Amino acid sequence: MRFFAALLALSMAAAKPPQLWYTSLWYTTPANTWSEALPIGNGRLAAMVFGGVAGEHLQLNEETIYAGKQMDRVNPEARANVPVVRRLLLEGKVMEAQALAEKSLLAVPRRQPPYEPLGDLTLDFDDADASKVKDYRRSLDLFDGVLGIQYDLNGIHYTRTAFASYPDAVIVLHLTAGRPGGLSFLVGMSRVENATAKLEPSFGANVIVLRGIALPPNSKNYAEEPRTGTAFSGAVRVISDGEIAARGGNQLHVNRATEATLIFTAATNARTPDPDAQCRTQL
Repeated sequence: MRFFAALLALSMAAAKPPQLWYTSLWYTTPANTWSEALPIGNGRLAAMVFGGVAGEHLQLNEETIYAGKQMDRVNPEARANVPVVRRLLLEGKVMEAQALAEKSLLAVPRRQPPYEPLGDLTLDFDDADASKVKDYRRSLDLFDGVLGIQYDLNGIHYTRTAFASYPDAVIVLHLTAGRPGGLSFLVGMSRVENATAKLEPSFGANVIVLRGIALPPNSKNYAEEPRTGTAFSGAVRVISDGEIAARGGNQLHVNRATEATLIFTAATNARTPDPDAQCRTQL
């Protein structure tokens, strides 16, 4: 009887629609730090989404953005000295073993350059006083990877939906306002260093492109590392039923919209000789 009861329970569980037994993460405030932001990704592109009211921030990643030069970092003296280091340790000569290991076993150059973030996609909302927000909710659906943000401000219900598409190689952010024309914001892309953003007509209408290179940190720890790294392009297209106008050559302003969609993609020279062309194709 227990066996048949177990089978019945399993069959009932399998028959349930997924939405009844997946879980989600949800919060009642925006993220204040990177570790509080919610992640979306497609295996190659990813973003940490902060969900702010006065401004939205997507910290962007692409998996091949590494600083430095691809090279063989194996120490040529390592093979011969491994047994010597072992012998010294067995003889209790710890300091001698450590000195020889540091000289002959560690990589050349000593420190490998790090993986680096691509940059930041930011939205600054017009006349958005975060202190007046009501019924704020920020969530990540763990079943389908869709991130949602909703809140009320100045009598208008706002929503944002974000997800990453693997087949299309993009990250999408969709925004709506519950009142016609109630959505106005400024869009920009930036990186702390070694990158420049500009409006790029060759990508089509209303596209911002961030081009850069991941260089090793400028410190004594990386003094032996060649000053080179992965070159990349990141592009965001803005689509809206409101007015879209250029600002300063590297930003777009969306005015009096009811909804808007931002489509982001990126490519690097680690995968293609022409990252710009790859971004155009993906957009």
